[in-house]
Amino acid sequence: MSDYEAIAINDVLSIQNVHLTLKSGKAVKVKNQTKEQEYNTEHDLSDRELNVVLAGGLINVIRQKL
Repeated sequence: MSDYEAIAINDVLSIQNVHLTLKSGKAVKVKNQTKEQEYNTEHDLSDRELNVVLAGGLINVIRQKL
């Protein structure tokens, strides 16, 4: 069974220190708190997309530029 198939609809997933993790590179460790499992993943966000995510959304990015 793949990691994707092991995740159920109501499972709670978390990323520790999400801002620091995303800033430090492409590797992201995701923890399934419901099943006590961890998955090694990678994001493929562009620099612009990453900035939007870290800012909490596009509205916040636009607000910061005003």
